[in-house]
Amino acid sequence: MALTDKLLEHVVNKYVTKVQRDPNQLDAVFDDLKKYSAGTAFDNFFSWVKENPGPRELFKRIFERDEKQVKMFFDNMIVHSGLEWLLNNSKLDPEKEFPAPFTLLISPTMRCNLRCEGCYAFSYDKSSDMSKEFFDRILTEGEEMGVHFYTLLGGEPSLKIKEFKDVFEKHNKSIFQMFTNATIMNRDEETLETILELGNIIPVLSVDGRKEQTDLLRGAGVYEEVLNVAEKLKERKSLYGISLVLTRDNFDDLSDLTLYDEWIDRGALFGWIFLYMPVAKGSHVELMPTAEQRKKMYDVVQEVRKNKPFFLMDFWNDAPAVDGCIAARRYAHINNEGYLEPCIFVHQAVDNLHEKSLKEAWNSDFFNAIRLYQPHTDNLLQPCMIIGNPKVLRTIDEKYKPKSTDGYSVQRIFEIADILDKYAENVAKELEPFFKEKYPDVYRKWEERKAAHTEGFDRIWLKYLPEEKRKELEKKYLL
Repeated sequence: MALTDKLLEHVVNKYVTKVQRDPNQLDAVFDDLKKYSAGTAFDNFFSWVKENPGPRELFKRIFERDEKQVKMFFDNMIVHSGLEWLLNNSKLDPEKEFPAPFTLLISPTMRCNLRCEGCYAFSYDKSSDMSKEFFDRILTEGEEMGVHFYTLLGGEPSLKIKEFKDVFEKHNKSIFQMFTNATIMNRDEETLETILELGNIIPVLSVDGRKEQTDLLRGAGVYEEVLNVAEKLKERKSLYGISLVLTRDNFDDLSDLTLYDEWIDRGALFGWIFLYMPVAKGSHVELMPTAEQRKKMYDVVQEVRKNKPFFLMDFWNDAPAVDGCIAARRYAHINNEGYLEPCIFVHQAVDNLHEKSLKEAWNSDFFNAIRLYQPHTDNLLQPCMIIGNPKVLRTIDEKYKPKSTDGYSVQRIFEIADILDKYAENVAKELEPFFKEKYPDVYRKWEERKAAHTEGFDRIWLKYLPEEKRKELEKKYLL
């Protein structure tokens, strides 16, 4: 570890101890941290926290949690996933080596004890779990690239926690958010204790509203098991969050502000909202939320985040904050068999990490083509190449002929092409004017930096290249 990293870790640990002893020191700590983060995205973030009541109280809640876990969290998010990641990527030329992802999604198993409505895991082969040695190798290669934030999915990832315990201990400079149905943690005390002991795993409990909607989508009795685990995590002062899938039917639950008050009382600190994606076998396109519902959820998320001590994130409505789709750009998914997929919902790959290094696969022509189509629309509230501009994914599939890693994905995209095209068209009518109203300066910023993304190597960046160079890249990647 570089001396600078050690010094920054020391500074972060000192500040965590300072605020845990006296929460009134929070403002002074943020003022000091801004000195280290001047000119970065963290600078704006620290200012936003100080200026808004919700995030200010949220940080006080975080500092009340388990001291070991809080220090590991801030070491990671500020030093390793933060400044170290930014510094490493600033040295790279995206045409030769694309900047490392902010997070890697890993599904060590596709086995699961539940069968939730619309879940893609049931399309995958469940006969082969990821080995401990391969999991360790992925983390080692990722950390060498500068990745220290990992997201565990599946299947049910908690099934692998005890087996992989020593790997998590080895990679204690990385943080893992684990999306879980919570039932294994409820039924197996050893799994729960292992997670709490490690300190670098942050559980994200899957719910879909309140009891009726959660049990409808996940199975009878699941909601109560989730609440049991939430109570145990609160008792142990653990950092944890929730994950919510927005459907046309549970919109009333998820748009009710008191839902988030309930989870604040249970000790949850953050929440992820995902749209129902009809990519799995047996999924129902009619469950996708309407354009009007998506628009209303934008206001709900903004209200919660500004005024409640709970950090609510919407994977689609928050896309303007990260310049659109982040598939193959800020994240990718490694499934249980080692295939590197551009997105958790795009079950397609041209490379398997049993045959190539992570860095080689990350810089594949397939991924570069996806990057050069981004942003997939000029409306960043429609960021997705599956449901925002579905023609993009079909075009890429036709050129690169990727493998359907679940045996079905490519076929599914073409089977429901007309439905997805119509859905995208209807959403655009509602969200395009809304986006221009909320983000009037986006196009000017693109023009000023001659790129949509800070990394460059995107659709807007391509447009500003000299004609000969532009045609060369279009021929190589797009045509």
